[in-house]
Amino acid sequence: MLQTLLAVAAGGAIGASGRYLVNVGAGRIMGIGFPYGTVAVNVIGSFLMGVLFVVLARKRFSSAGRGVRRRSTWCCRWPCPYWHW
Repeated sequence: MLQTLLAVAAGGAIGASGRYLVNVGAGRIMGIGFPYGTVAVNVIGSFLMGVLFVVLARKRFSSAGRGVRRRSTWCCRWPCPYWHW
C-alpha cells in the first residue's frame, strides 16, 4: 500500500513539474496573454492517450483467441457489436 502511494505521488510530482515547466517555457516564448503551455500539454496528452488506446486495442484483439481482424470489421468479444475499425 505504501509503495503504491509513493509511486502515485512520484508520478504526480513528475507530471505537475513537467506541466509547470512547459507553461513557463511557453510563457517566455509566446507571452503570458494566453495559456499556450496548458493548451500544448493538453493536446499532446490527448494525442498520447489516443496512441496508447490504439496500441492496447490492437494488442488485445490481435492476440490468439481474442479476435481475428478482417478487412473492415473485428470478429471478437468486443462489448459493442457495432464498433468497426
